[in-house]
Amino acid sequence: MKQITISIQFDEEKIKALKRFTKKKNVDFKKELEECVERMYQKYVPVAVRDYIEDSAEEESSSDQTKRVKKGNEK
Repeated sequence: MKQITISIQFDEEKIKALKRFTKKKNVDFKKELEECVERMYQKYVPVAVRDYIEDSAEEESSSDQTKRVKKGNEK
C-alpha cells in the first residue's frame, strides 16, 4: 500500500518533552505515533471498509508481483 506523510501542528515545547521522555523509556516516538493512528483507524473506520481496503491492497500487491514476473520472463 502506498504510504503518505502526515503533518500536524503541535506545541514545540510539548513535543520536545515528549521526545525526551519517550527516549528515556526506550520508546520509538515515530512508531508510537504510527500505532496511535492505527488505533484511530481501527476505532473509526467501519470493518466493511477496512476489509475492502485490505482486499484492494492484496489485489494490487498480487498484480504488481505478476507484472514483475512477466517482465523478468521477457528478458
